[in-house]
Amino acid sequence: MPWVKAEYAGELAVVAAWIAALVPWSVSLLPEGPLGSILFMVRWPLLELQVRIPANVTIEGQPVPVEETLSKVYPGSKLFGSFYATEPVSATTHYGIEPLFYGGLAWLAGAAVVVVAVGLSLALYRDQAGTTRRLPVDPVRGMAGLLGLAALAFAVASAFYWQGQELVGIPIPIGLVVVGALAVVLGRVERV
Repeated sequence: MPWVKAEYAGELAVVAAWIAALVPWSVSLLPEGPLGSILFMVRWPLLELQVRIPANVTIEGQPVPVEETLSKVYPGSKLFGSFYATEPVSATTHYGIEPLFYGGLAWLAGAAVVVVAVGLSLALYRDQAGTTRRLPVDPVRGMAGLLGLAALAFAVASAFYWQGQELVGIPIPIGLVVVGALAVVLGRVERV
């Protein structure tokens, strides 16, 4: 039994692409980061927001510049206070550890698929009938495939980030489950 009626499948495909773009695919917490710092990371398909809480470290009465050290260890640009942002390309090229490099590549692949899905959603929103005629596959099935590919890429990224958890924390793939579920729902729609 399908979970959505066939006449609403196109609308669901549009909304699903935007949900995939806006929901974070991974959340990580590293309570004991470098030099005793705390790090919290939220990864969306096109952006990672980091909260870096540097510890107060002193050596022989002299404060150690922990914030500068964290900037060498983690990619990102300072937004304000302890908030930093980076994107998949920087995350891929910054880390010298192999699992994090491959995790970044998988994240980059997932981000590219989500961008294509959002592009398809814009075309469907603008002209669903015309887009359906121009595509070689049903756009709802195509969106299901794109979201399934994104979920797979984010699952691979999560697995690689899991291997590098001593540096990036334990990844909790929240959005991965949501995007995968949307792919299944769209894939099960009975089109007429």
